Amino acid sequence: MDIRWSYCLIGIIYVLVLGLRAVNFIRRKQFEKEHTDSIQVFSIKKDFFTTVSIICTVVTLGINGAALIGGKPINLSSIIVTLLVIGFTVINSFTYILFSEQAGQVVFLGYTLRQGDIESLKIKERAKRITFNMTFSKDIDGYNYTKVMIFGKNRKAFKELIKKLKEA
Repeated sequence: MDIRWSYCLIGIIYVLVLGLRAVNFIRRKQFEKEHTDSIQVFSIKKDFFTTVSIICTVVTLGINGAALIGGKPINLSSIIVTLLVIGFTVINSFTYILFSEQAGQVVFLGYTLRQGDIESLKIKERAKRITFNMTFSKDIDGYNYTKVMIFGKNRKAFKELIKKLKEA
């Protein structure tokens, strides 16, 4: 396959990811207007793009490392493609989640989660983050499972609300 097709496919993915981010942003703003008590937490979502980025980075390092050891020039196209893949992964995975303790709702990836929307939940607490493995009762962005790391001072309040949503 010609490298131009790779760039075209990555360009299409960028358009789709940016479109989804725009829709999610509009929904977040709408939630903020409806719930003036809403709180925002920073999150990193681990998904298919994250896995692709990690694999792409490892393969690119391997290819270019072998080329350098063998005295060949590095493959500049692989580095560019890897950086582009990492770029759309950052755009897709790094996001803010809004929640309202009073309303008992969370806006996650443009979807409003309420009681009964979380089927199963695993929580791991670390010093500066909390990791949630959640299975949903409905599809969110084509998935019914997600792994999300939450950072910030309001992460414990978010954890308590997610536990309440699961208990329904």
